[in-house]
Amino acid sequence: MDNNEIIFSVKELSNILKACFERKEFTNLSVMGEIYSIKLGSKFSYIDLGDTDSEQSNGPILKIAFQMFSSNFYILNKLSKGDVIKVRGKLSYYPHGCSLTLWANHVETVLDTLGKNLLKKRKILENLDKLGYLNPERKKPIPEYVTKIGIVTANNSAAYSDILESLKTRFPVSTILYPCQVQGDNAAKTMIKSIKMANDDKVDVIFLGRGGGSNTDLSAFDDEELAICIATSKIPVITCIGHSIDESIADRVADKSFITPTDAGKSINVSKEDIKKDISSYKDELNNRIVNIIHNYELILQDYKNKLDSSSLPSKLKVAKTNIEKYKNLLNNYFINDVKQNKMNIQTFANRLNYLHQNNINFYKDLIYSYKLKIEKYNDDSILNRGYIKVFKNDKMIKSATDLSKNDEIKLSFADGSKKAVIK
Repeated sequence: MDNNEIIFSVKELSNILKACFERKEFTNLSVMGEIYSIKLGSKFSYIDLGDTDSEQSNGPILKIAFQMFSSNFYILNKLSKGDVIKVRGKLSYYPHGCSLTLWANHVETVLDTLGKNLLKKRKILENLDKLGYLNPERKKPIPEYVTKIGIVTANNSAAYSDILESLKTRFPVSTILYPCQVQGDNAAKTMIKSIKMANDDKVDVIFLGRGGGSNTDLSAFDDEELAICIATSKIPVITCIGHSIDESIADRVADKSFITPTDAGKSINVSKEDIKKDISSYKDELNNRIVNIIHNYELILQDYKNKLDSSSLPSKLKVAKTNIEKYKNLLNNYFINDVKQNKMNIQTFANRLNYLHQNNINFYKDLIYSYKLKIEKYNDDSILNRGYIKVFKNDKMIKSATDLSKNDEIKLSFADGSKKAVIK
């Protein structure tokens, strides 16, 4: 050890620094810069102030503190990130943590503007829009079922743990970690490298994220080259940067973006609980369909059975027997009715025949009687009784005078006897 070497203890060095910053020229100084971030509180408010021509990721930052019980700081409510302000106050050095803070007693707006970084961000977005990378139709769809995820984030980070934890509740999926820096000068380059590696490995989807942070910490996600890498990735990229106040450029070009890594993890595949519910629902539906199918086949089988039974020999015999019995009854009824009808017809015919027969008998009786009268009228005895006589010659009745000659002996027959005579 060099005897001339001066060695300080930590406390001694801190006291020296504290004494330096407590010099008069540091008790009332003015600083101008761009608001990188602002945090308002009920008692104290803080602003991270940087130069307007510096990168937020690597530029020097001065922490400005305000005691809010002072009525002079109502203007803080009107300030926003990117505004250029001038602050006057006392510079204080705190040995614990070696932090340097400017306690402000006055603040005023120099330029009410978005600041260099916001303007730069706007310009980058304009360039990306011209390239078509902000067009929603360009974005690639997330696969419905993912089997392999590439996670681009810091190793052993809260974001990585949150993603893995949320994936436990989803349908099983494998993961590959592509470690990278998520803040600092080289963060964007390392993220670009990891995204390209994930593309080479042909994962199904890429997660790009971190566990939140200040706007300064998240400035790497506004890098233009990183945005182009995300937009041109062949694999869908999901960002989960862990912030909700301001949307990063990476979120704008990503195929899907979520506020937190946990939300991103829950977007992949279906949850195990949903799968159980779906399985239960499908099981119930399958059971119902099986029951309905069985019932329908039972009806079909019963119909076939009925048709088979109706076409079987016993069934046919039974039907034939029934038909025979029916026809027998019909035949008996027809026979009985026919016999009755014929009997009635015979009786009718008999009555008519008797009537006709009796009429004929009466007719012929009258006719016989008429003939009898005629016969009796022309009977010899009857003729003789009326004074006529019959003339016989040789026992032959003479009908004409020419049959008689003179001296013929004739016989005259009277009603009461006969006499002989001679023709003169």
